[in-house]
Amino acid sequence: MQDVLTTEEAAEMIKLSKNTILAMARKGELPAIELGNRWLFVKEQVMAHLCERARAEQIKRQEMTAAAELEKSDTPQEKRKRGRPGNKIDLT
Repeated sequence: MQDVLTTEEAAEMIKLSKNTILAMARKGELPAIELGNRWLFVKEQVMAHLCERARAEQIKRQEMTAAAELEKSDTPQEKRKRGRPGNKIDLT
């Protein structure tokens, strides 16, 4: 049997406020179901969602870091081709 969490329990589990959890559930940013005037969360689904989101953000940060490193290694001519001026202005 899967654990079902109340809003308060979900908030405590992922260290966010109850209002933040409710807002995320209403926007569809966090898997939940609304029954009457209560929101319920399946613990495994919430944890899986957090793991997926953390992995996606990790990949995004890695890509941004790689792009920044590539940009650092560009020659002045490569930078000018992308529209970024180099340190020297060539007037010839």
